[in-house]
Amino acid sequence: MESHRSNTSGTTKICRVCGEEIKAIAKKCPYCISYQSKTPNMLVIVFVIVMGGIGVYQCLFRSSPFRQKKTYVPETYLRVHDTQFSFVGSEDKPFVVTIGKITNRSKIAWSSLNIEVTYFDQQGSLIDVLNEDLYPIVVPPQGEATFKVGGLAAANPEEYVRQEIVIKRAGEDRGFP
Repeated sequence: MESHRSNTSGTTKICRVCGEEIKAIAKKCPYCISYQSKTPNMLVIVFVIVMGGIGVYQCLFRSSPFRQKKTYVPETYLRVHDTQFSFVGSEDKPFVVTIGKITNRSKIAWSSLNIEVTYFDQQGSLIDVLNEDLYPIVVPPQGEATFKVGGLAAANPEEYVRQEIVIKRAGEDRGFP
């Protein structure tokens, strides 16, 4: 609330921040440098709009179903089994292909899988590695999914004796009912 007083030099008012007597037409107090307008400062308006925008973003994109998926190394939940590898293509450019099944023992669905397949020769030496993201695959809760990974063979097909498969990454699938 503004307080007006009359004196010989004109109308004055009391500063709303520091309480000093200032001219009634003053927009800014000469003592404390605060603005005397009753309308909010433009900086306050911008701050409120920015904070409101951040709040809306948090509500829409940081909560289900739009938030980013949690990423786990799910060896306790997912099991790879019934795998086999074969070769396709020409003799000069053979492709090694691994197929198999993934069983989910948890109550949540998994997606955004990353699978690493390592291949070994007769002596147990590593001869090839495939690492592939399997984004379209969703392993349902208490369910099963099949997969296939493949790539250009790094060694002669006769050298491939054994493979090991590891799920390097999987994300909790929030789009699954």
